[in-house]
Parts: sequence; C-alpha cells; structure tokens
Amino acid sequence: MLTNSAGSSGIDAQRVQILKRMGIDVWHLRPSRGELAVLPASTPVAPESPARPPSAQVEGTGPQLTAAPVAPNASPPQEAAQQSEPEPVERFELLCIRAPGALLFSPPLAAVPHRRLAQDIALSVQVAHRQSGGAAEFVEFRYPQIESTVQGNWQGALKAFTSKQQGLVGSQLVLATHEVAGRFAGWLDDQLLPMPEVAELAGSAELKQALWQQIRSRLSR
Repeated sequence: MLTNSAGSSGIDAQRVQILKRMGIDVWHLRPSRGELAVLPASTPVAPESPARPPSAQVEGTGPQLTAAPVAPNASPPQEAAQQSEPEPVERFELLCIRAPGALLFSPPLAAVPHRRLAQDIALSVQVAHRQSGGAAEFVEFRYPQIESTVQGNWQGALKAFTSKQQGLVGSQLVLATHEVAGRFAGWLDDQLLPMPEVAELAGSAELKQALWQQIRSRLSR
C-alpha cells in the first residue's frame, strides 16, 4: 500500500504497525519540486524561555522593590540619671534658758533637779556681773518649726531664734552643753562657752566649781 505524505499528515507508528501485521508495506513517495512549492510554509515556533522564579529580577526592567527588614521593638530609653531622693529632715529640740546677760542651751531636760540646776547656772552669770533680781525663763526650740518632709536650713532658723533671745535679755554669754555646742560653732565666736552636760554637773562638785571659774574668767575679758 502506497501513501502520499503530501496529502496527509502521515501515518502514526501505531497504524503502521497494524498495517505491517496485516502484510501491507507502508512507504512514502518523495514529493516533487512543484509539490514542494505549493506546500504551506511552516511557521517557526520560538523556543520557550526557561521558567523564571517569581523572586528573580528581570534584567532591564529596573530595580525591584524589596521589603525592608522590620527591626524588633526597641526597649524605651532609660533616664540618664534618676532623680535622687530628698534628704530626710533632721528633727531636733533644744532647751533654752534665758537669764539676764546669758543664754543656756541643752538637750531637753526631764528631771526637775536638772532643770533647777540649769536655771541656777544661767542666773550665775548675773551674779558674776554683781547684779541680782533677774529671773530665768525656759524656752524650747524645735526644728522644723513648721512640719515639713523636705530638709531646710536649720542653721538659719537657729541663728534667728538665738538672736531674738539675746536681744530680749541683753545676752553677752551663750552657754551650751557639749552635746549641742557644735550647732553654734562658727558664728557665735567668743560668746560661746561649751560646758559639761547638766547630769554630769549634778553629780560632781568639782565640775560645777570649774564651770563657775570659766564663767568669771570669760566675763572679765
């Protein structure tokens, strides 16, 4: 059996095998030049371009926009320096005994004998001045004078209090026990006379005699 490939698209391999099993030989005639001239030209098929991954950049299409990496949430900045806590208020009390020509400062005295002895020491200043007839008064100094939680200027408050008491009695001498004398250092100059604690003086005649000599010596300058 002869088949012309110019009039058909050809016989596939399966049909050729069937014909051969039937004893029919399949062969093809070569077409003439005229037949080739009338054959439609085959349309060239462009080769397929290889697949491109979606994330690949195509050359010549310009830069591709890419998402910037997201930084983790930064912790809030800490303060350069924390505010320091306010200084606690120093609270203290002083007992002031004012007598003609003198002031005496000590810690608060609870015992009556100690208060009487402190009063006599303050009055001894007018005795050294050969004066009499004056009286001694007890005045308390407390700091802070107005309730506050912020440390203020206790030195200024104590200076103002002392100056007022001196003006009331014409004080030329300020006696202060060793426990509180440091609060007056540096601004009373020669007017300040430190003395033992009243409780110590109460138990020692020698200490009382030495203090009396110091008072007389200071007033004689």
